[in-house]
Parts: sequence; structure tokens; C-alpha cells
Amino acid sequence: ALHRSRLNGVIESVRAIPRGVEVLIEAARSYEASEQAAQQTLASRIGMDAGNFSRVVARLVACEALNSTRVGKISILQPTPMGYA
Repeated sequence: ALHRSRLNGVIESVRAIPRGVEVLIEAARSYEASEQAAQQTLASRIGMDAGNFSRVVARLVACEALNSTRVGKISILQPTPMGYA
């Protein structure tokens, strides 16, 4: 079970990141579709450049809303249980 205060902290962190919610949702869509898309592809879908998308991903990983696993040349983005919440 997720501790409520920890969950609230993650939610606040994601909301504080400019476009954080948007990036998290796009990462979740891609993961749930079993798609191995490059971050550049995901970024373009939501109208972001790859550099800013990557910086937002790093911040989402740091606040434990997203996991990033390298597979070859692509990083597979997977929301954590708290990221899904």
C-alpha cells in the first residue's frame, strides 16, 4: 500500500514540473501500448522538443513518478505505481 503523504508528495512534485503531467500521461500511453518509441517521438506527439521532454523525464524519474529503462538505443518509460496514481 502506498503511504498517503508520500503519494501526495509525488503528486505535488509532478504538478510542479511544467508539462510534467502531460509527459507522464504520454509515457503511460506508450508503455501500455507496449510501444518502444524514442523520447523524440513521444515529445513530438505532445508538441515538445526532445531536449525539454528529456529534462522533464529526468525530473519525473527523480520524484519517483516514472522509471526509465534503457533497451538498446531507446529508454522505455514506465510510470511507477505512484505515477499511475
